[in-house]
Amino acid sequence: MSYALSSKAYKEYIAQMNQAYKVGEYDEAISFASNAIEVAKTIAFFPGIMPDAKNFYLKEIDRLLVFCQRISSPNFLPQNEIRQEEETKSKEPLYSQTNEKISLQKAKDKLNSLIGLSTVKMEVEKLISEARVLTLREKENITKPELSHHMVFIGNPGTGKTTVARLISQMFCALGLLKSGHLIETGREGLVAEYVGQTAPKTRKVLDSAKGGVLFIDEAYGLISSKDDAFGNEAVTTIVKYMEDNRVEFVAIAAGYADEQMTRFINANVGLKSRFTKFIHFDDYTTTELYDIFLLNCKKMELVLDDQVKIHVSNFIYQIYQNRVKGFGNGRTMRTLAEDIFSNLCYRIKDIPYPTKEELKRVRVEDIPTKIDKYIG
Repeated sequence: MSYALSSKAYKEYIAQMNQAYKVGEYDEAISFASNAIEVAKTIAFFPGIMPDAKNFYLKEIDRLLVFCQRISSPNFLPQNEIRQEEETKSKEPLYSQTNEKISLQKAKDKLNSLIGLSTVKMEVEKLISEARVLTLREKENITKPELSHHMVFIGNPGTGKTTVARLISQMFCALGLLKSGHLIETGREGLVAEYVGQTAPKTRKVLDSAKGGVLFIDEAYGLISSKDDAFGNEAVTTIVKYMEDNRVEFVAIAAGYADEQMTRFINANVGLKSRFTKFIHFDDYTTTELYDIFLLNCKKMELVLDDQVKIHVSNFIYQIYQNRVKGFGNGRTMRTLAEDIFSNLCYRIKDIPYPTKEELKRVRVEDIPTKIDKYIG
């Protein structure tokens, strides 16, 4: 099914879910929500989908899972909490903003609490040490070199690139290098227009919104699809000029999956090559780290796993890791696995009129998927 047809099917399921919910047909609402979840999963991992659209559908999956869990509860009382149908018709965001000022120590603690990423943590510590010295030199009226803080993140999906970018923005803000410390996340769809003459203004609008914080360009290599991509090249030229004119007012982070793709992107414009001088590699998580991430997702969803289930899940994750292919989803895949197990649990107890609290939370071996194909890429 194409992206357009999948998107249409998703909206139809949401409309049916909302209608069933409004008239009190809660079992039907759960059924429509489950169908919407499956379609959203397909769309979220559709080849070539923009990061912001992907994030939109991943958040929708989380929302729908909570919805199913809430109205499945024996203590459920109808409330007007669910988003109305007309809200789902709003356009997917071209870029998203995150803004939360926290102390340097709190940001460091958040970074260190992340599972794995030992090499990344060391590289970030170097960045923070450098930023701290620059701040101290300025206070002592010592020459402060105009060092570039723009950087490139390289790693598979689900390895924490966006999370680390957000923490770097907050750390730089706490040190006084950035004014607001917010994060603007975007991609080709948010920067490149459809018609001649519209790309530069569109790109500048996003760049202006990133002033005082970090501009995170996900799948940055998608900005230039080919040498003849006039619109993509216009966006890159605009970004390079903006980086030159606003050296200390924001930080740009270009992120992507494959090393060769990001290298080709950086080499496509001499301005990019001279301004993106720091490269941080995000390695795939180990099987132990993936298992820990899976358990963390289960904890958030209040799923209970006994020792037998844990052994089966651990073996399943090991098989996934051993057979993973290029573009493996890492932490994102573990979240999908936890969601699929929850969906299977919901289906298993669908004929129980009033499931107990234990039945709503307890995972059984039969809830664990048996095929790894969906999770290896």
